Amino acid sequence: MLVVADGAPGLIRAIEELWPEADRQRCAVHRLRNVLAKLPERPGLHERVRAAYWAALDTATNPAEAEAGLRTLVGELSGAYPSAAACLADDVAALTVHLGYPLRLRRRLRSTNLLERSLEEVRRRTKVIGRFPGETSCLTLAWAIMDLVIAGSRGLGLTLPERHEIAALVAARSVLQTAEQIA
Repeated sequence: MLVVADGAPGLIRAIEELWPEADRQRCAVHRLRNVLAKLPERPGLHERVRAAYWAALDTATNPAEAEAGLRTLVGELSGAYPSAAACLADDVAALTVHLGYPLRLRRRLRSTNLLERSLEEVRRRTKVIGRFPGETSCLTLAWAIMDLVIAGSRGLGLTLPERHEIAALVAARSVLQTAEQIA
């Protein structure tokens, strides 16, 4: 239903080819880092932009509201910082997809942090090992990392009302697909 990824063009193309019906959420953390990297180091500028960015995503109740807030920030940046504004304006709709999902899950669904944590753990452990002595040690490490990911995703368990909300999203999506097929 939902794929959360950074903005790599090849990855976006692969997602669109493999899961054309899936929603694609642009990692909000990565996008903010991209925008801040295009801003000069001026006192308070990064903090102000960061606060406005998260306020647009955190206070919105739906994707349209968040998009409006982000476009306001784009407008504020466009005069003095056109490259930062262009960076933020690129793919704004994909930054707000998580707002269509259950409220409790939205913060988790807006970034790739859970995946990145597991990859960082792999890097940390393999740097020490250098080279695996055999297949078993590699599989053991892979299992340990998967165990961390599973432990980190425990908060993603769905309550019954959230299951109903997800089921409604699935049903609405299938109605749209059926209507498109008929037309």
